[in-house]
Amino acid sequence: MPAPSASAAPAAPPAWVSTLPDVMPQLMAGQRVWAAPPLRGSDMVDIGVYTVEGIHDRRVSLTDRLGQRIDGVPGALVHAAIIGGKLNEGDIVLCYSFTLSAVLARVAKLKAGSEIEVHYDWAGTTKTSSIEHCQAPVEGIAPLAFVGFPKGGGMSRGLLIALGTDRGWVRTASGHVEAHSVKAFEKLPIPPGDRVVGQKVRAYSWATGFQSGVVSNVSEPGLRYRVKLEGDKPERDYFFTMLVDSGP
Repeated sequence: MPAPSASAAPAAPPAWVSTLPDVMPQLMAGQRVWAAPPLRGSDMVDIGVYTVEGIHDRRVSLTDRLGQRIDGVPGALVHAAIIGGKLNEGDIVLCYSFTLSAVLARVAKLKAGSEIEVHYDWAGTTKTSSIEHCQAPVEGIAPLAFVGFPKGGGMSRGLLIALGTDRGWVRTASGHVEAHSVKAFEKLPIPPGDRVVGQKVRAYSWATGFQSGVVSNVSEPGLRYRVKLEGDKPERDYFFTMLVDSGP
């Protein structure tokens, strides 16, 4: 029989996985968690909510909502999900569904005994959808917090998926993973309940990073705002999650 070709071998995990801190997971079988399983043959991850199946050699085995199992996930990429807690319509939440991976959204509708509906951004349009899990968003420089990080001479935005003593690993807007010094990250405060015309902000887009500007119109109250950027740039709408305060 012919020997297996090199292309038949399983793809290796991305190089950045070997640089993660060696964390002993403090988790239990059956516990619900956020996790960022590395995609073999790529430096990308897709973050979701899973159930812990077990822990073996400091690695976590997970099952997804369909019962499919994922083995060997480094403990540094698995974080306990917050279950329960009182929510109100209008609250900002970190949420997940099968088609919506780890985004900030605003609670649209609560109804006892049914799924929670949220308003979220989809390619520049406000959508409303039921979700499988939501919780209060994480703030500061901590796993599952959205942070600023240096990119192309400016500041970009991503989700912190792992944190060590002096380095952090962030999922970028493209889904790729980058490691940066902890000192390089910027805390991004949770957006306020509403913004007003004339308010100074920094507006984020994946193509340009953060740019300074002023709110020029409330396009959708509590959700979407038109911003006049500094310089000779056209006004454009931003979802509330893409705006941070720019000082007085």
